[in-house]
Amino acid sequence: MYPNPIKVPDFVPGAREERQRQVVQATKFGIAIRCGITLFELLGVIIYNSSAIWMDVVGTLFDVTGSLFLLFCMKLASQPPDEDHPMGHGRFEPLGGLQLGVLLVLIGLGSLIYNSVMLFHQHDFEQISPHAWVFPLIAMVLLEISYHVIS
Repeated sequence: MYPNPIKVPDFVPGAREERQRQVVQATKFGIAIRCGITLFELLGVIIYNSSAIWMDVVGTLFDVTGSLFLLFCMKLASQPPDEDHPMGHGRFEPLGGLQLGVLLVLIGLGSLIYNSVMLFHQHDFEQISPHAWVFPLIAMVLLEISYHVIS
């Protein structure tokens, strides 16, 4: 049914395991940073009652959920070849990323349409505190620092 698998050179499994370990470690670090940012931004929501900061919290929670989903896909992708998958399960990782990308596009479009309709019917806007910008700024700086630590 399937051709016999090609023997993989001896160094490849170790290199794959090391890459897997590094990616999982970076993903877990990113999840921890984003969870901290979520808690920090929730403080901003409580203090300023800002829907903009709340939307940032929701976006960060989607990032955490997406990262957890990708961790799950990486776990599936690291399974060794079997009878039904003689080349291994490595495609789970890019397919999971593709599914996540499509989901984020759909959520973004849905949010854009919803907000456009709601803003069309809403005529009274509340002005938030001029100090509320500090929360998204600190979140952005923390994400930038985490990017440089991971890269």
